Amino acid sequence: MLATDLPDVAAFAGRLPEYFPHAVRERFADAVPRHPLRREIVATMLVNEMVDGAGMTYAFRLGEELSAGPADAVRAYAVTTAVFDLPALWTDVRARTSRRPCRTGWCWRPGGCSTGRRGGS
Repeated sequence: MLATDLPDVAAFAGRLPEYFPHAVRERFADAVPRHPLRREIVATMLVNEMVDGAGMTYAFRLGEELSAGPADAVRAYAVTTAVFDLPALWTDVRARTSRRPCRTGWCWRPGGCSTGRRGGS
């Protein structure tokens, strides 16, 4: 990621303040954009978000199937999640599934399921 312009793209670089606690953002608002590790922080944030949302094999699969590079995978993930508002969808799914009993053994809820198996109940 650091060999690309990705950490400097306005859409991503503007997220740097999210990394810091609120008090730091307020007190050092002018210094945060000049942080010496800003590119590394933004790159780490982007990759962590992609891996958390799409899984650790997502970038590898895009590379194997579409010859996409790592930066392409991050861009594709960012565009897809924004266009389809996936964070809102994921929040809704979590809220709905956390209220229902687990029948499949693969529920998407805090703590997961205790059955650990696929298929019907």
